Amino acid sequence: MEVIGMSSGNLTWTLALGNIRRERKFFIPYITASSGIIMMFYLMVYLWKDPGIQKLSTSVMLSMMMKFGTIIVGVFAVIFLFYINSFLMKRRNKEMGIYNILGMEKRHIGRILQAESLVTSLISIAAGILLGVIFSRLVYMIVMKILGSAVKLSSAVSQPGILYTVIFFALLFFLIQMTSRFRIHLARPVELLKGSDTGEREPKSRLFLTILGAAFLVYGYVTALTVKDGVAGIKSFFLAVLAVIAGTYLLFASISIVILKILKKNKKYYYQPSHFTTISGMLFRMKQNAVGMANICILATMVLVIVSTTVCLNTGIDKVVQNMAPEKTSVYGQIVGIRRDTGLHLMDDTSQKETIRMAQSAAAKENSKIKRIHVFTAYNPEVKYRLKNGTATYTLKSGVEKYTGSLMIIDAQQYKQITGKSLSLAENEALVNTPARVSQVKIGRLTYKAHFTSEKFLPTTASQYQSGTIVVKDRAAIKKIAAQDPAASLTFWRSIIFTAAGSDEVNKKIGNSLIVSTTWKTARPNASRDEGARPAAYYGNCDSHANINSTLKGFTNGFLFLGIFLGILFTLAAALIIYYKQVSEGYYDKDNFAIMQQVGMSQAEVKKSIRTQVKFVFFAPIIVAACHMGGAFNMMNRILQLFGLQDTTLFLKCTGITFLAFALLYLLVYLLTSREYYRIVSWKAGKRME
Repeated sequence: MEVIGMSSGNLTWTLALGNIRRERKFFIPYITASSGIIMMFYLMVYLWKDPGIQKLSTSVMLSMMMKFGTIIVGVFAVIFLFYINSFLMKRRNKEMGIYNILGMEKRHIGRILQAESLVTSLISIAAGILLGVIFSRLVYMIVMKILGSAVKLSSAVSQPGILYTVIFFALLFFLIQMTSRFRIHLARPVELLKGSDTGEREPKSRLFLTILGAAFLVYGYVTALTVKDGVAGIKSFFLAVLAVIAGTYLLFASISIVILKILKKNKKYYYQPSHFTTISGMLFRMKQNAVGMANICILATMVLVIVSTTVCLNTGIDKVVQNMAPEKTSVYGQIVGIRRDTGLHLMDDTSQKETIRMAQSAAAKENSKIKRIHVFTAYNPEVKYRLKNGTATYTLKSGVEKYTGSLMIIDAQQYKQITGKSLSLAENEALVNTPARVSQVKIGRLTYKAHFTSEKFLPTTASQYQSGTIVVKDRAAIKKIAAQDPAASLTFWRSIIFTAAGSDEVNKKIGNSLIVSTTWKTARPNASRDEGARPAAYYGNCDSHANINSTLKGFTNGFLFLGIFLGILFTLAAALIIYYKQVSEGYYDKDNFAIMQQVGMSQAEVKKSIRTQVKFVFFAPIIVAACHMGGAFNMMNRILQLFGLQDTTLFLKCTGITFLAFALLYLLVYLLTSREYYRIVSWKAGKRME
C-alpha cells in the first residue's frame, strides 16, 4: 500500500528538507566539506586558466602545476565524497527501512534521496564557487607574493573555473546519488531496519592477508630505502607508493584483529570494565575501523611527504641558485668537432686566459669592465650510465648510438681553480659526484677507486643534469680516457661565469657577444677549424643569475603553494573522516554503554573506556604514518638531489618540524572529536538510566 499523497511532489520535498534539518549533525559537515573541496577545485582552475598568470616568465611551469593540482583535487574529491556519503547512508539505513515498512516503495525513497541530493549539491556548488570567488583575490595575492611578481589580477571571477567546477561536481553528485539509490534498491527492508546497529561477525585472523600486506610493505620500504639516485627514485616512486598503500590497508585489517584477539585472550586485561567494552566493540567492527584508520594513515602520510618536501625545496633553493650561478652572468655550452690529438689544449691555462681576454674585450665594447670571472673546461663525452654493486660504469658512446647522459671530467688542477681546494689523487683514484654513492668507477676499460662527494662543485646549470662529474689526477689521465672515445671528434664543455659593471642588460650583451667570438676562437687560437674533423663550434647559451633565480624560484614557490594547498586539503579530509568515525561509532556504542551503566558501570569507567578506544583508533594511524615517512625519507631526499638540493640535514629538519606541527593539529582533532563521542554516549546512557 502506498502512502497517501506520495504522488505529490510536495511531500517528497517536505520529507527531504525535514531529513536534512533533523540530521544536520551529519549533513552540515558533509556540505561544509563539499563546499571546501569545490572552492579548492575552483581556485586551482582559476590559477591554471587566469590570463594574468600566463604573462609570468614561469607561466608554463606554473600552469602545468596548477593543472596537475586540479587533477589531484578532482580525483581526491571523487574518492573522498563517495567515502563520506557511505557514512551518511549507513547512518540512515534504519530511516529508509521505516519508510519502506510504512508503505513507501523504493522508488519513492529514491525520490527523497534525489531531492536531498539536489538540495545539498546546489548548496555545496553555490557555496564552493562563492567562497572561491571571495578568496580568489587573496589566493592570487599570496601566489604573486610567493613568486615575487607584480602582475595584476585579470578578473575576480573565472569563467572557466565556474564552468569546469559546475560540470565536474554536478556529474560527481549525480553519480553519488545514483549509487545511493542503487544500494537502497538492492537492500532488503529488514537489513535497512537494522541499519547502523547491525554489528559485524567477529572477524577471523587471516594469515594470507597478513603475509600479503607485509610483503607489500616490505617491497615499498625496501624500494624506497635502497634507491641510489633521484632518477631511479622517480621511476620507483609510484610503484613504491601503491605497494605501501595496499600494504597499509591489508595490515590494518589483519594485524589490528590479531592484536585485539591477543588482548581478548589476556583475561587479566580483558575482564576490566573499560577494556571489555572497548575490545569487544572494536573487534566486531574492525573491518570498518581498519578502512577508516588506513584512510587516515594514508592522508597523514601524504600531508607529511608533500609539505616537508616542498618546504625543504623552497628553503634550500637559494643555495642551489648560488651554486648554479655564482656570478651575474653565465655563458655555458659544448665545444664540438675537436680533434682528439690536439683537443686537450682547451683545458690548458693558455686557453682559459684567452677566453678571459675575449670577455674583457667584449666588455670594453659595451663601456663596461669585468669585475669577476671564472672559466673552466671539462671533457664532456656521451656515455651510457649503469650502477651495480657500488660501481658506476660509464660506457663511452658515439653520437649516433643511444646514451643515457654525458660525463664531466676535469683534473685536480682545474678542481683547485674552481673550489680553491687542493686535491691529492693517485693515478687510479678519482673524486666523483655521481647520481648514487659508489666505491668504484669504470670509464671504458679504466677503473678508478672512487672518493664520493655529494657536493656539486661545478658552477653550471648543466652539471645538475649530468650522469656524473669526475675529477682525475691530471691531464694525462684525461688523455687516456679520451683515447677510448669512439666518436669521430671530441666534445668539451666550457662555462664562462662573470660579473661585469653595469646592468643585467649590459651583462647579457657581453655574454651574447662572447658566445659569437668563442664559437671559433676557443676551438684553436689563430685557426677557424681543426683539419681532419668537422668544423669546431661552440654551442653556447647566455643566462643571468636573475633569470635562473626567477625560473627556479618560480618552480619551487609554485610547488610550495601547491604542496601547502594540498596539505591543507588532506588535513581537513583526515579531520572530517575522524569526526564522522567518532560520531557514527558514538551512536553505535550508545546502547552498549547504556546497558553497561545500568548494570553498574560508572561515568569514570565510561570515560576510561572511551579514552582507551579513541587512543587506539587515533594514534595507530599517526604512528604508522610516521613509519611511512621514515621509509620514504631516502627516496624523497634522492629526488630532491635532482634539483641540486644536497642538504640532507635541512630535509631532516623540515620533516621533523612538519611532523610535529601535524601531530599537534592531529591531537587537537582527537580532543575535539573524543569529546563529541563522549557527549553522545554519556548523554544517551544517562537518559536511559532515568
